[in-house]
Amino acid sequence: MIFKEFRINKSTGFARAAVELVRVSCKFNSVISLGYHGKTVNLNSHDSPDTILKVMILEIESESPFLISVHGMDEQNALNDITFRLRKFS
Repeated sequence: MIFKEFRINKSTGFARAAVELVRVSCKFNSVISLGYHGKTVNLNSHDSPDTILKVMILEIESESPFLISVHGMDEQNALNDITFRLRKFS
């Protein structure tokens, strides 16, 4: 299992980043989770709209740290892809 902390620096909110996170997470077999203020959302469930809503309900604020955890056979590739995709939001 590997972890990485991220921050979103966009004043426009977290919606686009949430969609991107769920979209990229669904490509991998590893279990990918987002943790924020003691709550966790599984990002690669097969119900993308529901997952995006769950991420939005977390109300992650600009500049607030959140944690992505990845566990599985393709965990390093998954975290690398997530890091690359989220770069445009930081």
